Amino acid sequence: LGYILSVAALSLTYGFLAFNVVNHFIFRGAEIDVFQRAFYTVLAVIIAFTFQPLRRFFDRWTSRIFYRDAYDPQQFLNELNTVLVSTIELEPLLKRVSAVVEDSLKPVFCVFGLKASESVGERIIGVQQLGFKAEDIRAVRMVTPSINQKVIFVDELEDHLHDARRVLQRNNISVLVRLVDDVSVVKEGIGYIALGPKKSGNLYNRQDAQMLEIISDELVIAIQNALRFEEIEQFNITLQEKIDNATRQLKRANDKLVALNDTKDDFISMASHQLRTPLTAVKGNISM
Repeated sequence: LGYILSVAALSLTYGFLAFNVVNHFIFRGAEIDVFQRAFYTVLAVIIAFTFQPLRRFFDRWTSRIFYRDAYDPQQFLNELNTVLVSTIELEPLLKRVSAVVEDSLKPVFCVFGLKASESVGERIIGVQQLGFKAEDIRAVRMVTPSINQKVIFVDELEDHLHDARRVLQRNNISVLVRLVDDVSVVKEGIGYIALGPKKSGNLYNRQDAQMLEIISDELVIAIQNALRFEEIEQFNITLQEKIDNATRQLKRANDKLVALNDTKDDFISMASHQLRTPLTAVKGNISM
């Protein structure tokens, strides 16, 4: 369809331009001479150079209609890599990644669920603000470490995991991607990517699974780096708070010392003044 539309557009546009506009208004129906042949040759060259851009335009337009879930894997990875090197801050990074995934794979939603760290609790980050019940999160986290797959299709979960499947389906999650570096080891990893069903209603295919597995490896490294940066920032904040607290305590202690010093001066001044009067009398009596 894209090819037919491209040929039709070229034929109508340049045919009308060559045989109507040019002949009637420029050559005025004269016999074809050398100049006309040269003009038509140039026009043919222009047609040759404009065919491919026009073809790509109609390909994109028809793909949006007939292949709504189609995307370019290389372009997807390029956009993802651009985002991964754009920032080291965790929340902006994951929101941008979520937007790239939603634009390419076209799920209803894409959110990241991260485990609690030493300084921050569990987090759900994405373009859309979603929340899941704490008991549902615990139920899924209990069984996922034993699944030796990075990309988990909810509908394909085995029968003995029917409780986890029911919980995920209740939360409208179609695909769960484990953010773990090695699935052969029974461990949870740093978190998950939760994808809703596709907007088109189609199922996720094998290409989608391969892309999600590829990006999960890159995201594990990027998120770990962002978490380390976050820990360093949190450490700097904590250190600054401790320094400010110690400075305040030192200032209070210094104020107390100043007050004690003033009290000492006042006492000595008062004592010397009170002792001077009787000593003067004693000295007078002694001299007499």
